[in-house]
Amino acid sequence: GTNTNSITVDFSGTAISGNITVSGTNACGNGVSSSFPVTVNTLPQTPGTIAGDTTVCQNDLGIIYTVPLITGATGYNWTLPSGAIIVSGTNTNSITVDFSAGASSGNITVFGTNACGNGVSSSLNITISSIPEAAGAITGTDTVCQGQTGVTYSVPLISGATSYQWSLP
Repeated sequence: GTNTNSITVDFSGTAISGNITVSGTNACGNGVSSSFPVTVNTLPQTPGTIAGDTTVCQNDLGIIYTVPLITGATGYNWTLPSGAIIVSGTNTNSITVDFSAGASSGNITVFGTNACGNGVSSSLNITISSIPEAAGAITGTDTVCQGQTGVTYSVPLISGATSYQWSLP
């Protein structure tokens, strides 16, 4: 639309606010100009580091993740690994997450949103540990005498266990 009464403008990613001015011109010179103020809004800034546990267990509940306030954001868009759900804080800079029994490792990501669009995302890698497999059959003597010592009981190795918790009568 150059040299016409209507123009179409593309605002770059580094555009700033200011005034658009126009005046008519002819062989005698320029007429009086008109000015129109334009505010250029930016996309949300890149988020800071997401804070929260990076290693959690399946079935963990109420785990909090936060990101510093994002400049220019009017909302926050979070994505979670499979089996994790936001239970509070949707669209804010602080969320509370529950991890299901089927949750799997992956990334938690967040980016700011506003009327201009979506900002760049920040990511935190989450490792999800599963609960140990079911214990196998206990082997040992099933009849003992009061005062008897040194009686051994055992189970096959339990997959995923780092220690064993026994309870006695």
